[in-house]
Amino acid sequence: MKIDEYEVKIKKENRKTIKISIEKNFLVVKAPGFIREDQLEKILFQNINKVRRIINKNRNLIDIGEKHFLESNNAMLLGKSYKVEVINSYVNNVEIIDDTIIISVKKDDENLKIKLFKNFYKNKCIEVITPIYKQCLDSFVEDKCSIRPRIEYKFYKGRWGAYYPKDNKIVLNCNLVKLDEEYIRYVIFHEISHTKIPNHSKEFYNVFNNVYDRVEEMRIKIKKYIIN
Repeated sequence: MKIDEYEVKIKKENRKTIKISIEKNFLVVKAPGFIREDQLEKILFQNINKVRRIINKNRNLIDIGEKHFLESNNAMLLGKSYKVEVINSYVNNVEIIDDTIIISVKKDDENLKIKLFKNFYKNKCIEVITPIYKQCLDSFVEDKCSIRPRIEYKFYKGRWGAYYPKDNKIVLNCNLVKLDEEYIRYVIFHEISHTKIPNHSKEFYNVFNNVYDRVEEMRIKIKKYIIN
């Protein structure tokens, strides 16, 4: 069965409800084991408008994950799109020349390319995001002598950042450096606000809105980016 350009893949599970999602080039339908496939097909077409809303939402998303660049030969840095070129070399290295990110590898290995690419982005975080973080922190913390959360970088799948109060540190997703500075500042101020209020209560958003005046706008805008 096919809906629009997506092949339907049915997964029977021990569940009570039907869940529909897009995974790669498939429309994945997770359903209770007792529902027959012909019944599922009927349910899908009875709810075709809802199904197409899921499809259209996925079409508008932008994948900026490290695996995506291997398939598309494109990558982003600070909101700019770059071509990705892989060349054989006697050293492993990543550099930017004009509008191209060149990955030099000693051997043709997919895992090596991803590792080099991740190291490249982590170094860019230190180079680019750390100074922005310090600026944001200065505007947030009145007392220059107070204990400030340290900054670290990590590749996350489902979040842009996290604050760990026990360690007094903020960890930002390395993929954040692929986006424009406005997204970087939004995430930084979000996590800094958690140093005052740990949850996402009304009080938290009062703090957040007080230090960053584009909270709702950026909350919606950043949702178009996914990391696979």
